[in-house]
Amino acid sequence: MSTLKITNNAKSTLAIAIDTVDTSISVQGDDAALFPSLSADEWFPLTLIDQLGNIEVVRATARASAVITVTRAQEGTTARAFASGAAVELRLTAAAIAEFALVDAINTALSGKAAASHTHALSALPDLSESRLLGRAAAAGTGDATSLTATQVKTILALAIADITGLSDALTAKANASHTHAFADLPNAAQGYFVGRPASSGTGALTLCAPATAKSMLALTIADITSLQSTLNSKQATNSRLSELLSLGGSSGMLGLNGGSVVSASISAGDGIDISGSGGVNPTIAVDSDVARVNTASGLNNTTPPVGTYVLVSTNDAIPRNDNFTVRLHQSGPAFYTKGGGGDALSGTWRASGCSIDAEAFTILARRVA
Repeated sequence: MSTLKITNNAKSTLAIAIDTVDTSISVQGDDAALFPSLSADEWFPLTLIDQLGNIEVVRATARASAVITVTRAQEGTTARAFASGAAVELRLTAAAIAEFALVDAINTALSGKAAASHTHALSALPDLSESRLLGRAAAAGTGDATSLTATQVKTILALAIADITGLSDALTAKANASHTHAFADLPNAAQGYFVGRPASSGTGALTLCAPATAKSMLALTIADITSLQSTLNSKQATNSRLSELLSLGGSSGMLGLNGGSVVSASISAGDGIDISGSGGVNPTIAVDSDVARVNTASGLNNTTPPVGTYVLVSTNDAIPRNDNFTVRLHQSGPAFYTKGGGGDALSGTWRASGCSIDAEAFTILARRVA
């Protein structure tokens, strides 16, 4: 850090003119002693003023009699050319004042520090949280003491067996981990009994365990028995009414429960419903697409009757049997359906099943097949 030097009323004029790049200035010889003498890392500020009042602040870093070495264009000013006779003055600049403030701050900070030989009583040390120690956790270097956890303290101490009084002797008296016992060393057990430790927690000597105790200790579940779960999954669930169901069922019948009572319904071959299954287990019931469903919809403009519904369709031309065609609601007549016109179409696929003719008008029997 450089040191600022100041003298009172130090001023003169340039003995020789300077341009913008000169770094040495000469003052009048009789005024030289007014300016500070400088050693290494010492300086003082100078202000140069021409006849028009233009100024430049420079930093003087050395003085040999009337010749002063300077650093140009300081503290926001611009290097200028100055004629002989321009004023040269040691003025208190902003940089000089800032350095005074820094020195004052340093002195203030140092005044609050204790001497290197200063010591503290225990009462002067900071308070600690419970189970904490005061120390320096870093493995190397120096620094302030900090609050350390038990883990940090153990890491610093790096305790070994030899550091614990009596531990080595105590370990010597113990058996190695590889120590084993022969069966003959274990206590005798009655037939059907086991030797073990029945308590669910803690440690203790081995005792005789009855089969029920051993099963309780094992706490076996379905998952502990190999393949038991998959075997159970392949079995048919047992029904308390199985015998009653079997007595009512038949190859052409349906079985079910109604309010807890077993009921059966007979289905004859050719009804369009097929029942299949091996041995009556998990039967499959299939309904043919030919089986008609009852249309229970109401309203004149229903366009979604179920598959199997039959309707009579009025048309101007005959439609061959089993041909598909579009069935529509009649636009003005609520009593019948038509093949053409602009009425809404019924959903699904409709097929002609036959027709009749009356005064050159055809009536088609149509059935929804899909």
